[in-house]
Amino acid sequence: MESNQWLKLVEYGDHPHGEGIQRVTQEAAMEMQRKFRSLRARLARKFGGVPIYIGHPDDENFAHLPGHDDTRSYAWVQDIEARDDGIWILPKWSEAGEIMIRNSFFRFLSPRWEMKYEDGVLVPIRLISVGLTNHPNIPGDAIANQRDSDGEEIIETHSLQPKENIKTEDVEGEKILPESPENPKDSPENHTQLFRQIRGLLMELFSINLEQPFGEIKAALTVISEQARLWREEGEALKNGNKELLSESERFYKIACEKEEQMKMLSEQLEKEKVLSGEHFINFAIDRGLILPNESAQWKEKYIADPRGTSNELLSHSCPLNTTSKTEHLRSINYVGRDRILALVSDRMERYGENYNDAWNAIKKSHPALF
Repeated sequence: MESNQWLKLVEYGDHPHGEGIQRVTQEAAMEMQRKFRSLRARLARKFGGVPIYIGHPDDENFAHLPGHDDTRSYAWVQDIEARDDGIWILPKWSEAGEIMIRNSFFRFLSPRWEMKYEDGVLVPIRLISVGLTNHPNIPGDAIANQRDSDGEEIIETHSLQPKENIKTEDVEGEKILPESPENPKDSPENHTQLFRQIRGLLMELFSINLEQPFGEIKAALTVISEQARLWREEGEALKNGNKELLSESERFYKIACEKEEQMKMLSEQLEKEKVLSGEHFINFAIDRGLILPNESAQWKEKYIADPRGTSNELLSHSCPLNTTSKTEHLRSINYVGRDRILALVSDRMERYGENYNDAWNAIKKSHPALF
């Protein structure tokens, strides 16, 4: 089997899961494909791929189990495609991963993804990682028996070898020999193995195959550099935009506070004018005999609460006592004297329970100077 070719990850349909049924649909796959290829997702992955492990060492439900303790990535998923027959992935294998694939140490792929509950089933929404396994939870075609994009069957050319006969450090080729008199720190062997480690790290971080021609490596690094530059420029633009937005926000807040203070002053002024207007209107009503002086407080309160309604009510109100003859000549009296007379009449009515006529005559008799 050739490396770095499309592989079917899973077929559409309902599949068992420890927390319920996983429902993999083409619609969900299309959304996963869109998210995987988005700039935001690529930036989050540092323009790399989704890791492919042996088992699921990144899942806390499996990390403590045998066969799930190797945290190294043996490949990186470069792309996801929602096809008519299922979800396909394009992995890029490391040197150690290519050895395992060529020798068929693991025959199946096991997806680990973020899922959400929808209509009582679990629907995948984001691919987190992929595990190599010989005991998949979701049944499917073995890696070596899958067909490529041209429909030609991939023929397995290597026999299956027992996993226990393979030393991980031999497959990886990354173990640095311990320093000794026979193997000094600066020995060519350690330099070579250190270089292979650095090469593997660069491949993991940037998904670049350092064994390809230098021109292709340079082109890939140029693309990454340009993308990083654009990302930095976008970040600076966003930072400047946030500063401008904060400045505008502070300016509008200041204007809002000023307007609020003005509205408060206008409200207080309006309330004062309403009280003063109420006093004048009640005095007018008493002067015209529409209400009695002892009723002034009650009508004043009503007027402040509803000036228009109280005005209409007073204008249509008829006083039970005819005081026109008693109050007509008050128009010729100055404002202070008139208020004094009405106050004395009202006080006498409340104190002695007299009607308006009796109280008026009593005040006129006892305070002739006011008349």
